[in-house]
Amino acid sequence: MPSELSATQRRQLLAGPSKIHIQVGEAVVPQHLPKEMLLYLSRKAQGLLKPLRPGSSRTPTTILKFSSDEIDIVALNAVIKWMFAWCNADRTVPMLTYKNTANETFAETVCLYQAVRALDIPAYFTGADLPKRIKEWIAMAPLTKEEFVMIIGRLQGDESVVRKALHNTAYHKIRATLPEASAIVDFVREAGNEELLEQMKQLENFVLAKRDGTAT
Repeated sequence: MPSELSATQRRQLLAGPSKIHIQVGEAVVPQHLPKEMLLYLSRKAQGLLKPLRPGSSRTPTTILKFSSDEIDIVALNAVIKWMFAWCNADRTVPMLTYKNTANETFAETVCLYQAVRALDIPAYFTGADLPKRIKEWIAMAPLTKEEFVMIIGRLQGDESVVRKALHNTAYHKIRATLPEASAIVDFVREAGNEELLEQMKQLENFVLAKRDGTAT
């Protein structure tokens, strides 16, 4: 447990939470590690870790909000490692939820996803805000909604989340750039999933063909 925390803060942190929510877009990730970050997190946790009422079935949740223009993968890794160090004090595995925001770029999505996956911890990416930022992914090659669902669903591991997010939207075509498709292939290659890699290679070829007007 970090020495910067008071006895009260340590007790609070050891008590939970069992769910963590990371949102990009509002607050700032402290860039000086580790002391300033730990103090920042302890202050956030002190205000957010509140005891549940007797008999309550609600899950205590800590919400940490980071600015999308100051994301640093090293800082993010340190934040997540630190959170899980105290969340796992009761030997339970907390749920880490990363929520996409409208001003987030594709590169930031991949960066954050890789940071979480590199730690080999359970993570569930929610797609509630996907429609807001679809229009920001300007394209060389158009992808249909189904193709887009497949790409992001593969990254997130749950296509149903993406399908729900896109349900009844006005977007009939989802557009993705070739570099984005290539980034997905690179990510899958690093993950060592040969079957998925082959599927992503086929997708990349499909994007190329659409750009060149030779897709069938």
